[in-house]
Amino acid sequence: SDSKINDYSLPFSIQSYGSSNTYSSKTAEDYFNEGYDHYIDKKYNKVITSMSKAIEIDNTHSSTYHYRGYSYLSLKNYGDAKSDFDRCIALDDNEYKGHCYNGRGMIDFNVNKNYASAIGEFHQAVKYNPDSGQYYYNRALAYKALNNKIKACDDFRDASKLDHSEAKQSLNKYCN
Repeated sequence: SDSKINDYSLPFSIQSYGSSNTYSSKTAEDYFNEGYDHYIDKKYNKVITSMSKAIEIDNTHSSTYHYRGYSYLSLKNYGDAKSDFDRCIALDDNEYKGHCYNGRGMIDFNVNKNYASAIGEFHQAVKYNPDSGQYYYNRALAYKALNNKIKACDDFRDASKLDHSEAKQSLNKYCN
């Protein structure tokens, strides 16, 4: 049987080991699931620990870098966050790629104040996740920071069509 993990996108059910085992060795899946649960609970240091253990066992899954990257971002560890987003993008089969471009864009926007670079990252996020109002909204904020009202309003409008509530407020306030 193939022991390679095919997809980390959703939590797996953790196999219970029989009591005859004196120890159980955790798999990359086990550590991923543990990290995912911590992510849901916003326990970011624990996410980083679990995802790092999963990566030690199997470093081929973009989702692991995605969750660890956003955990680093939440803890304001921007260098490690960017490294994980870069690795996520390099590995990805598209499922997490947009999310990781968004993470890089957030660093460019919020930390580096490099709005032109943030626009490029958010553009890639939109390309891979065109149904995410958040990514249009983020790009709109970057356009707004560069005083490009036309493009900002276009993105606020697109985000609003995808039911992004803050975008609707921004559209009414900034564009009308």
